[in-house]
Amino acid sequence: MAANKAYTFDCSKPALVDICKCDCWAKYCVRGEIGTNAGMLTYNGGGGNSDNNRAVSGYTVPSGLAHPCKDNGAWAIGSDTTSIEEYPFAAFTQGGQGTCLRCASVAGQKSQGGTVTTQGMTANVDQASVTFTNYGGLGVDWCNGADNGHSSCQNDGKQFWFTGGQYVLDSRGTAY
Repeated sequence: MAANKAYTFDCSKPALVDICKCDCWAKYCVRGEIGTNAGMLTYNGGGGNSDNNRAVSGYTVPSGLAHPCKDNGAWAIGSDTTSIEEYPFAAFTQGGQGTCLRCASVAGQKSQGGTVTTQGMTANVDQASVTFTNYGGLGVDWCNGADNGHSSCQNDGKQFWFTGGQYVLDSRGTAY
């Protein structure tokens, strides 16, 4: 029998602002194209599966490309947002090709890592859901999907993805 986990992110925490923006964008605006329609993510077993997903998604910056979030990279938001957030997460089968990306702080990544744990999960069986609280102050309307609200899914210019060997603006958002 599958064991389901629920991960909840409090978007009022400063370290999680860009994490929430990225994950909400993926879950509510790009949902169909990345397989998150049902809202459940299936654990892939981690390890090599996660490493492959990170490489395919662009989380692992390919040799010869500038890091999109460091040294005034094209997608940098501020001096503390030097890490790449990815959703769906690499440890799940939905991660990898087509994953939504955004620059985030290392503190945000650590905070998220403390919430998202796959300990005790069985590969290709166990699932997880992701929800968001206190997202009203994010300055974007695409987290409204948490309340079945409506969003224009207009990219704020900081959501990107990796396709064709390049980091590009994510224009896949669909209003709901």
